[in-house]
Amino acid sequence: MTPFDGVALLAMLRAFYPVPSSGALRIARQERPEYFAGGELFGTHGDKFRLPDGRVFDLIYDVEGVSGGPLWQVIEPGPGGDDDPFGYEPGPLVPIDAHAATLAPLDPVFEGLVSAHLAGVSGEEHVLEQRAGELVAAAAASDIDSDYDASAGAAARALEDHLRAFDDLSPAEGSSQADGLTGSTHDAQQDYPDPDKLAPPEITVDPSPGGTPASEGGAGPPWYVDQEAP
Repeated sequence: MTPFDGVALLAMLRAFYPVPSSGALRIARQERPEYFAGGELFGTHGDKFRLPDGRVFDLIYDVEGVSGGPLWQVIEPGPGGDDDPFGYEPGPLVPIDAHAATLAPLDPVFEGLVSAHLAGVSGEEHVLEQRAGELVAAAAASDIDSDYDASAGAAARALEDHLRAFDDLSPAEGSSQADGLTGSTHDAQQDYPDPDKLAPPEITVDPSPGGTPASEGGAGPPWYVDQEAP
């Protein structure tokens, strides 16, 4: 039997099963049993591993994903400490101590600007109150209602009357009106005449007065053609 190697097991899990879960762990146990050295999986979430010699390892950190997990690991649960032979290497980022952090002092430049502008308009409260009163008076409810009645209100009432008349219309009356419209539409329809069957236009030639007759050596009077359409 292949001896158990925790480093090889952890490297295999990270390489071939990038998403840590109890299901992935069971699949890895079936597909690559040599890495598990005859051990068995157990536990509430199936993330614990027991070797034949009785040693127990925890293979998934934060299996429920509550505090940054889940992550693959191979550690022997114990009283705790910094003696984990398979722990993660320290990264470039470290937690910030909020009590030891020093913040830059606030710059009061904006407070001075706001105070200066407020001082410039401190004597204009009565002007603002007067303008606010004018706006309230101009937007009185009675004026708004009268403007609405004179503009959109008439259209809304006309639409309501039309819809009410449409609701009162009986089906028989509507059918008779539709039949009348259909008859008038059919009566207004006429076929266009076939241009091949039209009679040729009558052409009349009228001599106009004046000019020299052709018998006397002239060009004769000019001719005007009057074409009458049928």
